[in-house]
This record gives sequence, C-alpha cells and structure tokens, in this order.
Amino acid sequence: MTASLLSMISELFGWIYTISWSLSFYPQPILNFRRRSTTGTTIDFPSTNVLGFVAYFVSNAAFLWSPIIRQQYALRNHGLMPTVQFNDFAFAAHAVVLSALTASQFVPSIWGFERRGNGAGARISRWILGILVGSLIAVGFVGFIVIVRHDPDPMTGWAGIDVVYAVSYIKVLVTLIKYMPQVATNYRNQSTHGWSIAQILFDIVNIDIFSMGVKWRRIEEVRGNFHLLDNELAWGTR
Repeated sequence: MTASLLSMISELFGWIYTISWSLSFYPQPILNFRRRSTTGTTIDFPSTNVLGFVAYFVSNAAFLWSPIIRQQYALRNHGLMPTVQFNDFAFAAHAVVLSALTASQFVPSIWGFERRGNGAGARISRWILGILVGSLIAVGFVGFIVIVRHDPDPMTGWAGIDVVYAVSYIKVLVTLIKYMPQVATNYRNQSTHGWSIAQILFDIVNIDIFSMGVKWRRIEEVRGNFHLLDNELAWGTR
C-alpha cells in the first residue's frame, strides 16, 4: 500500500512539473513572433537546447523501453529498475519540438522576421559549436570503446548503458553552458530587451515543484537531475 502510494505521488509530481515546465518554452517564441524579431536574444540558447533535449529524449527512451539497457541498469544497481517515467519522455519530446521551433525563428526567411545580419547572437558562437561537436564526438568515442572491447560482463565492463550515460551527460553539460552567451549578450547590451522574463519566472516556480518531485525518486536514478537542479538554481532559469 505504501509503495503504491509513493508511486502515485511520484507520478503526480512528475506530470505536474512536466506540464508546468513545458509552459516555460512558450513565452520566448511568442515574444519573438509578436516583435517579428529575435534581436536581444542569441541563437546559442535554443540551439544548445535542441542538442540537450535530444540527448534527454534518447536517454529516457532507452531507460524506458530498451530491455538490454534496463537489464544492465539493474545489474549495476542491485536489481533496481530505472525510475524514468513516461512524463520524462513526453517532456523531452515536447522540449525538442519547441526548442527547434525557437531556433528556426533565427532564419528570417521562414518567419518573415527582420534580418539581423551576421552580428553577435545571429549565428552560433564558435565555442558553443565546438562544445556541441565535441559532445557528439565524445559519445561516439564511448560507443567505439564499447564495440571494440565487447566486455562480457556489463556490470564491471563497458556496455551499452555507458553510451546511454554519455548521451545523458550531454544534457548536464548543456545546462552548464547554454545560458552563458545570453548573459553575455544582456551585459553587452546593458538590457534584457527581447529576452522573455516570463520563461524565467516559470522556471523559478518549476524548480520548487521539481525539487519536491525528485524526493520521491531513488537517488540512483536522479543523480544527473540533481546536477541539473544545482545549475538551474545557480542561473535562476531552466
């Protein structure tokens, strides 16, 4: 009975923060559309979000539906199964779509927005591009190690789950760096004009909801989420 109640509470909090956090993706593209412009914002933010949430989407899908990954997880975690829930997958899928939509607004020919030229924020920064490409190379390298070594025991050797973990850590890395270009732009412009404060307010509220929700999940599964949560609190945003 207790286990069932805890499971229900966990699922309830999961869907609450999924819906609430999903709403935070709408203010910025709506503001851009109303202004018919992306000035004041940088393409780095939605671009890194796309990569981060694709990584989150893939890792959640693997933990939810891959029998091999779930079995390897259980072997490494005393027989426990991943506590990733469907709402995590749904949130990631929605985030990918909205992040891609926001990124597409930096292509004026698609939306009919005013052209910004090639100034700061209109193109992906070189260092951000380097981090994004480097992340993909790192995942490929881990996959290469798994294939070459072909360790027989996934509990102590390299296995497919290590590739999934490598993918999931892309999301952690993205959360660490994705706000930096926008913060720099705000400082350079001495203004936050064009950057939606509504998404920030949504995120601050959602941090509290998320922190309550994760209390009902096992520490083994949410260790990556705690890294994300620490960064959300530091930046005051998603």
